[in-house]
Amino acid sequence: MSILTSDADTPRHPLPDYLYDNRFYKDVYYLLNKDVLFQDVRRVLEENKKGIMKPISEAYSWYGEYKNSFSKENVLQLIDIPDSFLEVEQQKAVILDETTRSVKKIKGFVEKYPETTFQFFYSPYSIAYWYNSYVCGTFLQDMENLEYSMKELLKCENLQLYFPSDYEMITDLESYKDLEHYDMDIQYQIFEEMKNEENMLTSDNYQEYMNEFRDMIMECDFEKIFS
Repeated sequence: MSILTSDADTPRHPLPDYLYDNRFYKDVYYLLNKDVLFQDVRRVLEENKKGIMKPISEAYSWYGEYKNSFSKENVLQLIDIPDSFLEVEQQKAVILDETTRSVKKIKGFVEKYPETTFQFFYSPYSIAYWYNSYVCGTFLQDMENLEYSMKELLKCENLQLYFPSDYEMITDLESYKDLEHYDMDIQYQIFEEMKNEENMLTSDNYQEYMNEFRDMIMECDFEKIFS
């Protein structure tokens, strides 16, 4: 959802294009960057000397650092739980301009490399995330934008799309550290499902997936799950 509803023209971390061309003299912006020289290089040298430098395969692995943060208690602290759970009127479902622009940009990237098969999956946000969406009145709009993205992305012949968000997975709040980030058990489950082409969307079934997911959230007993 964060990708679909963000500004497609303003990336959070712009690509350093100067490192991707053949003009080596431009690399001086990186090589003589004071943060690189006085922080990064020094830290790498010190960790290498001490023998504690992580292998490159673990460069972006943060699970071990936050392993003890995964708990139902931590998740529930991020939402407002009322004394009584009342039905909330939902806003009219419209497709956001941000979503159309983001999907167009993703499609453009995928179609630029027809010889490559891309595999995307929709991150299984926790039931607490969708509860928050529901109480804010934006749930049906979120569903509309998700479904739109599926319809458009499935037009790409070199794209496989997965939607791993079953009830048991997203209601297991002990496996989440916040509303969106899940633990390695869920990650491995997603990998196995993708390997076996489970929960793979097609032009024929994506609406069925969305209808079932929409009904599941709307009929969910939040009070029982959060108790």
